[in-house]
Amino acid sequence: MGRVRRRGPHGSRRPRGRHASTVRVAVHAGDELLLEVTDNGRGIDPAVTRSSGLTNLRRRAEKLGGTFEVVSRPEGGTRLRWRIPLTTESPARTP
Repeated sequence: MGRVRRRGPHGSRRPRGRHASTVRVAVHAGDELLLEVTDNGRGIDPAVTRSSGLTNLRRRAEKLGGTFEVVSRPEGGTRLRWRIPLTTESPARTP
């Protein structure tokens, strides 16, 4: 989770146009763990979502039976949502 938390805000500081002035990190845990990072920067071009950092986040989530998505928000900015199950049937908990 630490890498996910660090990677999201790191992308919002890159010098590719308007920088984000606000970055919000939210964590919710129940039957699943949801980590959501949002910013108010210029958004992300869907054609550019192939960066190695974003690909690694997707792979980690999928390996644990979860999902990862990156979207430009209609009001501006980007939202990263990383979700994995925390149930006993989770692939991460089975040998």
